[in-house]
Amino acid sequence: MGKGDSLTTLRKKGENLLNQRIMLGDTSGKVRSVKERDVFALASKTFEFTLLFEASEKKKVFQKIKKKNKSYGDLRCYQIMHAVRLYYALKEYLNAKVPSFYICPEGFEVRWIKYYLKQFLGSLYHDKKINIPKEGLTPMFTQRHIAHVLAGELRAKKGRKPTRELKEIHFKKLGII
Repeated sequence: MGKGDSLTTLRKKGENLLNQRIMLGDTSGKVRSVKERDVFALASKTFEFTLLFEASEKKKVFQKIKKKNKSYGDLRCYQIMHAVRLYYALKEYLNAKVPSFYICPEGFEVRWIKYYLKQFLGSLYHDKKINIPKEGLTPMFTQRHIAHVLAGELRAKKGRKPTRELKEIHFKKLGII
């Protein structure tokens, strides 16, 4: 099987998964920068959820995480912030009749994202329901899949409003800051 054949097989698998009502999660914007706002989108063929994280809020949260945990490097702070973003997007939909979620790791180490999600979600977390492919979502769902497009449109302010905005208070509720 050549590289093209395996990609075709992955794309067919991705299309079948979308037809089974799985949800995709992806971010538009730089998650490793406090200077730029970003949007996380959770989407299926029939569902849309968006979470806006403004640059000013990101900066405040980042600084407070660093201050509280002096031994944490920048990467760890960004991983925690991403896991919190996922937590608030997923927590209400994990018990819904959604077969699974496919989430883009945004270049972070998958094991750390899962580690923090397990801490935040507790008994709601299921490895078989939350999939975070190391290679991202592009091989299976193409570069411009539904969650990526939705997040990009909101970030570009194309007439869409976010479902929720992530604020400093959300991090306080989890005891992170």
